[in-house]
Amino acid sequence: MRPRRFVPAIVLIVAGLVVLAVGGGAVATDAIAMLLIGVGAVLAVALAFFEIGASEDRDRRAGRS
Repeated sequence: MRPRRFVPAIVLIVAGLVVLAVGGGAVATDAIAMLLIGVGAVLAVALAFFEIGASEDRDRRAGRS
């Protein structure tokens, strides 16, 4: 597993949490925070599935299928 691939997703989630904390409850800032957190979460799940597929490909190439 390569944890550096997950850095952009973590940054988006943290940025969303910061916007949510600093936003003061305004509708626009809440929407932006939800957008950032949602995109970060979707990216994290997509990267997890990518890592699973990549590990299966490595195992197949190594003959460990």
